[in-house]
Amino acid sequence: MTINNLSLFEVLNIIFYKIFKPKLHLKNEPYISINGKNLWEYGFDYREPWSGESDTRKCSLIWRKQNIEIKDDEIFLKADKENDIINTGGLISSHKCININKGYIEVEAKMPPRGFKYFPAIWMYNIDTWLPEIDIVELMGKDSRYFTFTYHYFKNEKHCSKRSGFKHNTDLSLNYHRFGVLITKKYITWYLDRYPYFKTKNLYPDKKLFLICNIQAELDDDNCYIPFKEDEIPEYMIIKNINIT
Repeated sequence: MTINNLSLFEVLNIIFYKIFKPKLHLKNEPYISINGKNLWEYGFDYREPWSGESDTRKCSLIWRKQNIEIKDDEIFLKADKENDIINTGGLISSHKCININKGYIEVEAKMPPRGFKYFPAIWMYNIDTWLPEIDIVELMGKDSRYFTFTYHYFKNEKHCSKRSGFKHNTDLSLNYHRFGVLITKKYITWYLDRYPYFKTKNLYPDKKLFLICNIQAELDDDNCYIPFKEDEIPEYMIIKNINIT
């Protein structure tokens, strides 16, 4: 387990969760439920909002609609490459249809292997400004056992963050897992398979946030994407469903 800039409250909550493992029990059915069958008709996009009608591009990676495949109502986000320099990735964004700052958001997904090699992420932020940002989960290790939860925010006009990282007992690419976050006025709580792992206090996001799920590529020391080798692609993040309660 790793921690970054955590208060005593946050550290004690992590310890409590590891010992007692209280499971989340939802009282209500999801009021939004999305899978491959209704993804596009609901209004999801394959670009980030500031890309307009163009493909989203960062450094040497382009997110394209053809990197999103629908099979048996599941959403396959594909990591691939265009040539020896340009990588391609799959991304879905709810900025045109879902922007919220309360409730329980859960994505059931199977992660790609080798963790940070494909930098899979499920996260939320505001359509107008970068912060606040909630990273529901990011895979940052050499394998897909290590995952992090992060909250980015402004404090006194400075970028601050709360982060905690964990190592799962099995590789997250072997099975589907539920990655969730519960946002209330007082707390933000992160869940894996509906077990709480991390909680922050009094950091309520004052802006509505949209959801992004994407598969990318490993970053180098200059924050540019490392080109894939032939034997590393294609690879997938597979999303079974997205539920908001």
